[in-house]
Amino acid sequence: MTGGNRRDPNKGALSKIFYMTARAEAAFEVIDNLVKEGWEEDYCNAQTMFGIPGTGKTATLANYRQHRPNLRSVVVEVSPGCNARSFASDILMAVGDPAPDFGSPGERMRRAMIAIDELKLDFLAFEEFHRLIGTKTDKVDVDVANMVTGILNKRMCPLVLVGDPEAYRVINSLDKKFLGQRCLPAFDFLPYDWGLEQDRDDFRGIMHAIDLELGFARLSGLGRVDTAQRIYAYCRGRARLAANLVSEARRLARKRDLPCLNHEVLALAADRFMVHLPGRPENSFRTEEPPVVGPATGYGEGDDE
Repeated sequence: MTGGNRRDPNKGALSKIFYMTARAEAAFEVIDNLVKEGWEEDYCNAQTMFGIPGTGKTATLANYRQHRPNLRSVVVEVSPGCNARSFASDILMAVGDPAPDFGSPGERMRRAMIAIDELKLDFLAFEEFHRLIGTKTDKVDVDVANMVTGILNKRMCPLVLVGDPEAYRVINSLDKKFLGQRCLPAFDFLPYDWGLEQDRDDFRGIMHAIDLELGFARLSGLGRVDTAQRIYAYCRGRARLAANLVSEARRLARKRDLPCLNHEVLALAADRFMVHLPGRPENSFRTEEPPVVGPATGYGEGDDE
């Protein structure tokens, strides 16, 4: 089952290109384990998959579902400003309820529970799980967190919880007998680290996979060490930001009728993304040697997604 409340994805988006990295394989194994071992005698377990934006959480989950077509799953995207009413509606919309906004929060959640039970899911995933923290109050919505625990306690199906690192506050917000006790060991999505051989090889592999899909007369060499390192320095190891950069460079190259990307159009693309950043960091495509930088560590450093 492919339930969800998203718009149809842009199939041509470079960020949709999937390359099986070591961390993707590890994430697949973690979800496989949840599907197999997530059913306890009187409750189900949840698997957290948290990381800063651009590190591949959503893409990994989407591709896991494509690689496991026999599993029944539904993805629910938690709405901004989440509360008990909207959370129940989000689930109802994802499972195909014809009137997801009808009824009180309790009535909506009862219908949602019935629908989940009838679908006999292998797992249910919640994306943007950090939205259980109010943007105005900066507090966890305890009522919604208890709804999540209720799904697990009724042994309806295991859950995959996807979100930004602040979502750990949701896991740790309730009494110890609740949500935290239902979670398996965490799986964190980190930016790629150029200083680690496996991460470096994986990042280059992603860039080459993107290169193969650009549609130019010849390859642009995005996976070569020099170019890949400059892209890495720009995005600080966040693959989605790298894909966004290459996508803009592709647009500029097509406008100039170039046979492939070069450092000039990559530099121009980087300029356009970096123009609003405080301090105007150095453009990695305008330096003599590729800058040596570490991975992004949080929401600073120009993170705008």
